[in-house]
Amino acid sequence: MNIKSVKFNNQEIKFFEALPFIHESEGDYTFQVELIITEVVALKYENEKEIEVFIESTDFKDLSFLMTIDHITEVGNAELPEIFLSGPSINPDEFKDFKIVNWDTPIDEFPRLKKEVTIEEVRAVEMPSREVEITAELPIDLAEWLEWNKHDDDLLKEFLYMYKTKASK
Repeated sequence: MNIKSVKFNNQEIKFFEALPFIHESEGDYTFQVELIITEVVALKYENEKEIEVFIESTDFKDLSFLMTIDHITEVGNAELPEIFLSGPSINPDEFKDFKIVNWDTPIDEFPRLKKEVTIEEVRAVEMPSREVEITAELPIDLAEWLEWNKHDDDLLKEFLYMYKTKASK
């Protein structure tokens, strides 16, 4: 299924894969979607319980649901950031193009994200930042220089990337 865009709470998000499907349980059908998103998106919504989701597609009519966030991958462990959303009860006759699964569906037939993207590719699109504290014993001239240039994050970032590249050779 070709999903063109996804919005969370009316804000377009960056995503790499999307897998919409219908889950049936005791005669109740719910729309569900799994997405590979950026870590920035994951951090933004990690404490939310519900979000308004709008999905635009070329294969089916546009969808808009209030959806429950069932799970978001924890950021910072070098895993692909995924979000698992479940929506309200729906009429399955209106979603004939979607795969319907239930708890009895064999595991090899259950829909899965392809995960054809790497964490490095995700981070090339949108890289999150995290504040860190560094403690180091330095010669006094470097310590003074760092104190005077305390807010020069770009310089430190550039140096660390240079060092990381050099150290990995």
